[in-house]
Amino acid sequence: MGLEQEVDQMEKSLAIHMENARPNTSKVNALETSIRINKDLIEAKQAELTQTTGGADSLASKNARMIVAEADYQTRELWCKLLYKALRPPA
Repeated sequence: MGLEQEVDQMEKSLAIHMENARPNTSKVNALETSIRINKDLIEAKQAELTQTTGGADSLASKNARMIVAEADYQTRELWCKLLYKALRPPA
């Protein structure tokens, strides 16, 4: 289970605990702490993917350039095939 799903489950569990007339304080505190820690971890991981460090591109930026390069390669390959077919002498 991913961190986001885990946070969702904990938030649901916290909401259920809070519906009680007298919620168990230690369980509520533990859930709130776990939710906060996991959200901090999620933010840190997202920052790793999107922020640049030391002049290097972020992983998200590199991935976007790779997708564009792949599309460009496929377009050029198609054009080469079409040109080859057009220039090939008739059989």
